Amino acid sequence: VRDILGKDEIEATHRTLSDIAEVCLRQIVSDETSRLTEKLGQPLIGEVPDGSQWHPGTEHVGEPCEFIVIAMGKLGGREPNYHSDLDLVFLYEAEGHTCEQVRDSSSSTTNIHFFSELGQRIIKRANQFGPHGRLYEVDPRLRPTGRGGALAVSVEEFVRYFQSGRGQ
Repeated sequence: VRDILGKDEIEATHRTLSDIAEVCLRQIVSDETSRLTEKLGQPLIGEVPDGSQWHPGTEHVGEPCEFIVIAMGKLGGREPNYHSDLDLVFLYEAEGHTCEQVRDSSSSTTNIHFFSELGQRIIKRANQFGPHGRLYEVDPRLRPTGRGGALAVSVEEFVRYFQSGRGQ
């Protein structure tokens, strides 16, 4: 409303739109993480692979694995407009497996599968059309593996991608 009335500078409008997008994404991530964890279990940090430079360390094996959403493009620069899509990259802390929440469940899976599925759910929910249109159009094409690769990559893979010079 302040933008429509000319009460704010464009920079303030960009900041406000960025803050709104961040709050919406945080809620979607929280909701979808809870739902997927119920289904597949809690993702945990696995053993340190040989030659790993970016693994959190042996003292963290078995701890919950964190999920990271990086905003690129206009949102990443905190300059979105009313029609900007959200360029997002999904990362997870380290390789590993999920730990089932239910004893009789055999639904354990790899962290790459869990977090790629989580990324798909986030995109679907943000892109979902409702009575007033969709919340956001999410564009995940800026991920290191491109369209054909996994939707989420480990921090180690992300760093390796940029160190190799492919990310320039």
